[in-house]
Amino acid sequence: TCYMPIYCGVRNLPLEFGRGNMSVFDLTSPWWTFNFVTNWATLRYEDIKSDIQLVQARIESREITQQPVIDRSAEEILEAKGPDACRQYLTNYSVNNSLSVLNDWQELANRLVVNYTCGMIKDTSNGQYRPKGYPNWWLNDTGYHYGPKTYRLL
Repeated sequence: TCYMPIYCGVRNLPLEFGRGNMSVFDLTSPWWTFNFVTNWATLRYEDIKSDIQLVQARIESREITQQPVIDRSAEEILEAKGPDACRQYLTNYSVNNSLSVLNDWQELANRLVVNYTCGMIKDTSNGQYRPKGYPNWWLNDTGYHYGPKTYRLL
């Protein structure tokens, strides 16, 4: 989940936010973008959660920091130009901000595919991939540390 403000009374939202068909994969749809990241994380949560939390924290921190500025500007516009101008200002902010969040989440989705492809984990410091491997408890339980000891040919 990533929270973003959309003000009450806005006149419209981006067209992308009205798009989303569960039967047709489309990463231009916020529904698919957010669900794609969720589904990818479900497959490799322990590995992926920090990547998601980093982007989530960056976005939400930006939102919280901007909020007082946006609110103050909206109040000033309301007093100086009236409710229609204020509503248009908040609509423009909500549209642009939601598209920015969608773009950030689309970039995250792309990065997750690259960094966690084919069961591998990309080391972002050197660009090298390493296999995830099996957990130690499984290797200990199965004795499979070095693979099978013998092969039976039929």
